[in-house]
Amino acid sequence: MGEQKSPGIYNPLFEKTVKQAAKAPADSPSETELDQDMGYMKTGILRVIEELKSQIESSYGIRDALQSDLNDAKKALSDKEKEVDELNSQLISIKKQLPTVKGLEDEITFLNQELGNTHDRIESLEKDVQDKETTIKDLQSRLISAEQEKSKVIQEMMSEVRKTRDLQRELASITRERDNALMKIKSLESETIKLRESRDALEEIHKALADTKRVAKR
Repeated sequence: MGEQKSPGIYNPLFEKTVKQAAKAPADSPSETELDQDMGYMKTGILRVIEELKSQIESSYGIRDALQSDLNDAKKALSDKEKEVDELNSQLISIKKQLPTVKGLEDEITFLNQELGNTHDRIESLEKDVQDKETTIKDLQSRLISAEQEKSKVIQEMMSEVRKTRDLQRELASITRERDNALMKIKSLESETIKLRESRDALEEIHKALADTKRVAKR
């Protein structure tokens, strides 16, 4: 009987890493974290590819074994058919000489039954070979899809890495500008304090001069 096709491969690591790659991070990740995520993604995809390759190799082995059984069965059928032909020839010859050949007829009937069984076996083996060929083609198609998905995910990850690095450079530039602005503000605050102190000293001088004038008028 044909072997049932196995369902699609489910790889938890592959599912997890693909979902993580699809989510936009709330905070800008570091280059180390991005490299680690890419490593996990590559590992998951490569593991799926290796599993598909292993299934293809196993399917080829089973198909070859079934093909060998099919060839053996066909050879056995050919041999049986030759035996039946020979027995039929013998039967015709014996019928001419003997009034009955019941035993030989029974043997021919048995051989005909075996021929029927061999035909059924060959049909079953041929169906198994066809099913295995279909399975191999399906696995090869899934392998190609996995390779394409791997390339697509890696390209998307590289694009995200470049965007993140650009954002990090912009953030560093903004941080430098902020620090420069804070330094200017501190400098202005220091100058403001000095101006206030100078103003207070000048007011004291004006007050002292005013007091001196009042005393002089007396």
